[in-house]
Amino acid sequence: MATSLFVTGASSGIGAAFLEQVPADVNEPHTFSRRPADGRWTQVDLGHQRQWETVVSAFKQALDAEQPDHAIFFHCSGGGDPVGRVVDLDPLEYGLVVTMNAASGIALGQAFLRACHLRGMRATLVLTGSPAADKDVPGMAHYCAAKDGMQHWGRIVAMEMTPESGNRVITVVPYAVLTEIVKSVMTKDPDEVPLVNYFRHVETAGEFASPETCARHIWTAIHEASNGAVVPVGALVIAERAAAAAS
Repeated sequence: MATSLFVTGASSGIGAAFLEQVPADVNEPHTFSRRPADGRWTQVDLGHQRQWETVVSAFKQALDAEQPDHAIFFHCSGGGDPVGRVVDLDPLEYGLVVTMNAASGIALGQAFLRACHLRGMRATLVLTGSPAADKDVPGMAHYCAAKDGMQHWGRIVAMEMTPESGNRVITVVPYAVLTEIVKSVMTKDPDEVPLVNYFRHVETAGEFASPETCARHIWTAIHEASNGAVVPVGALVIAERAAAAAS
C-alpha cells in the first residue's frame, strides 16, 4: 500500500528530524520551505499567500502521479520572530509571520483534505500546535493566537471527518523542544518576553527534548493516534506536569 508524504518547514529542527525517520514504505517526501530540505524540495515562503498555490498544485500533481492509498501532510512551518511588544515590532515582518502561523496551515490543510477527498484517497493531516496556544505570553501575542486558532480549526475539521472515510486530523503539541525558534526566543530580553526565564529554567534542569526525540513521537502519533487526537510530543515529562496542573 503506497503512502504519499508532504511536509512544510522541513529544512531544520523538528521537520528535518521528521524526514530522517520516514519509514521505508512511504514514498519520497515532497517538501516545502524557504531553505533547502531533503526530499523533493520546492522553495516557498508561506508568509506570502500567493506562494500557497505552488503547494496546492504539488498536492494534486503528486497524488495523481503516485496514486497512493494513503496521503500524509505534516504542516510543520512556523516562525517566532519578530518577538517583543507589538508596539516595538515592524508591521511588515509582523504581517508575514501572522500569515504563515495563523493562516497557511488552515488554508493548505483544507486544500490537502479536499485534494484527497476528490480522488478517493485516505488522508492524514498533522498540524503542529503549541503549549502556548491557550496561554497569555507577553512578547509572543501573534504566536499564541495563531496556534490557538489553528488548533481550534483542527478540532472542528476532525469532527467533520466521517469514520468510514478513514481520514484523520491530528494535532501534535511539541513541549520544550530545542528548535531554532526556541533558541531565538532565549536571546530576547526577559523583561519584554517573560518566556525567556522559563526556557532558561528548562535548560538548567536539562529537560529540553531534541528534535529527533520529538520526531519519533510524531511518527508514533501518525501510526497510532485517532482522528481528532491532540498528542503531546517532545519533553513528555513537562507535558505530564502541565496536564497534572490543569486537572
